[in-house]
Amino acid sequence: MAQKMTRERRDEIARALIRDGKVSAAELSRRYAVSAETIRKDLLWLEGRGVAEKSYGGAIATTQAMERSFFEKATRNPKEKAKIAKAVAEMVPAGATVLLDSGSTVAEVARQLAARTDVAFFTNSLEAAQLLAEKKRPVCILGGAIRLSSRAATGAWATEMLSQLNADVAILGTSGFEGSAGPCVESMEECEVKRAMLRAAKRSILVADSTKSRCRAPMRFASWAEISLVVTDAGIDAELLSELRNSVETIVL
Repeated sequence: MAQKMTRERRDEIARALIRDGKVSAAELSRRYAVSAETIRKDLLWLEGRGVAEKSYGGAIATTQAMERSFFEKATRNPKEKAKIAKAVAEMVPAGATVLLDSGSTVAEVARQLAARTDVAFFTNSLEAAQLLAEKKRPVCILGGAIRLSSRAATGAWATEMLSQLNADVAILGTSGFEGSAGPCVESMEECEVKRAMLRAAKRSILVADSTKSRCRAPMRFASWAEISLVVTDAGIDAELLSELRNSVETIVL
């Protein structure tokens, strides 16, 4: 039992590191009701596995861990994400100005749209920007501080740029929406950018493979009433799908 508790605590600390970029040893000691020495051993264990780098009063996430987090997400449910992306790309009209959010499913939408020559793009996603730039498509990347776990620009510069735009459609991702009255994300910085995209676009499409319906995240960035359309896959729970369709137009592929 003690071994299981240690493993679970270390897993949670690793997730917090990747989500927030840093952790406080004193805060962890209080949260888990364990000694400072126990937390020190946890952080040393995570450091030995390339997840953490010890810092004064706690630890910071390594660059490798943050980047690995994004690419691990990108490899989950690739068939479902590709199917969602293809369908959403076909919904984008000719001549549209499109806002592309961060996230692996949105990046897949960018991959599908990269074949189009009749669409203009604005994005805070490094991944989406690279996919489009490699195909010589017109893309403008929003400024701001880069959040490595999502490879996205966030902060006041990004939201200020968005406040100057008048887009046709925003294509948004989510960290999850289990038990929530709307889609959620893990950080306030990304939450603010998503909200700014919603304000800047006439129409919004949320792309989320069905696993997101079983994931929780702390920051709700919109109510379902603010989302024009949700596109997901057939793995979504039937009861949850019924609830979702009572709140927002939903397409299941």
